[in-house]
Amino acid sequence: MVSTRYRIAAIVLAASLTAASVTGCAAGGGNQKAQQTGGGGGQKQQSAGGQKQQSAGTQKKQQASDNKHHGGSTQDTPQQTGMIEQKVAGSNEALMLENGQAVVELEKIEGTLYADAAKLAGLIGFQAVMEKDKNNTELWIGDHDPVLKLRAQSAIVVQEGREIQLNSPVVKREDRMLIPADSLKQLFNKEAVFTMDNERVAIFPQPLPADPGADQGFADDPADPAKKPGAQQEAGLPAMSDAEPSAQGIGVYGDDAMPAMKNAVAVVDEARKHLGVPYKFGAGPFARTKRFDCSSYVQYVYKKAGYTLPRTAREQAKLGTNVSRNQLRVGDLLYFYVPGRFKSNKTVGHVGIYMGAQKMIHSSPMPKDGVQVTDINKKYWKDTYLYSKRLP
Repeated sequence: MVSTRYRIAAIVLAASLTAASVTGCAAGGGNQKAQQTGGGGGQKQQSAGGQKQQSAGTQKKQQASDNKHHGGSTQDTPQQTGMIEQKVAGSNEALMLENGQAVVELEKIEGTLYADAAKLAGLIGFQAVMEKDKNNTELWIGDHDPVLKLRAQSAIVVQEGREIQLNSPVVKREDRMLIPADSLKQLFNKEAVFTMDNERVAIFPQPLPADPGADQGFADDPADPAKKPGAQQEAGLPAMSDAEPSAQGIGVYGDDAMPAMKNAVAVVDEARKHLGVPYKFGAGPFARTKRFDCSSYVQYVYKKAGYTLPRTAREQAKLGTNVSRNQLRVGDLLYFYVPGRFKSNKTVGHVGIYMGAQKMIHSSPMPKDGVQVTDINKKYWKDTYLYSKRLP
């Protein structure tokens, strides 16, 4: 597919309607365009998202939340970059109300109520990318990889790898993808808290998350067989080696035993070969695109080491057995949420591969672009960590 990318985020404005900035992507309405260089190799991006006003009180809270998640300006902590300024333009745009809600107006088409899917996704805090080819147009929605795919004029959508039948088809109007209002709770209920009437959808801010892991660092399992005694290691990481025998399959352990991953070193060996490969949301096959997003990278690397994994981070997170953050082994998969004012902090938005010595290798648009090695003992990663999984 030739991609025209729509990456959307909601804009936080003061009550006086002075312009503020949006993190990491272009926000706005209509046909305004923004260009950025990086993961997509300088691809053209159009904003199709909503805008909002915010009271001074809620702005203060959000600033505190941002500071908490980003943890200052350290090299391995995602930073707020690539910002642009926008002002509220017109009453039909999504606005932030005094009590902190964000609103998306509904529109009626042939008796059915619809919402702008990209605008709604942007306000929640997701990326939304329009993918086009000669025959189809799709809108892909997600954090660091697509979890929802909408196809124009189709009542079948794909969510986390499963096809879902809607009551009415998705409708494309110019550069907008409109989704039936009666399907919003089905598709977004676990992503955000919102209410709906016959005129609008009101999205509510998520409570600021508790910080139970703030003082909990990550640690290696001293019994990890991948870290062989006497092996020459780089900064505590396992030495490069020949690939070990491939695993026969993937399952979930039902007992207390925690056998070592059969080819953990082979996974890390393969992962390292792709350092610096650019990030692209919804990247197609690597052989064609020469790009990865977080989950396509994990899928590709593990396949080379003998595993067959599903496409998205959320699907991958269903496999394997849980591992404590202070008993990590080389090759374990680490899962994180991506913070946002209106977005759940309980759903997987990013995945990386544990390398040992509190280092993770992953494909991400931040803090750098593309495949990179990151210190996960930085505050951002400790705060947004959900859980770890080990494959057999």
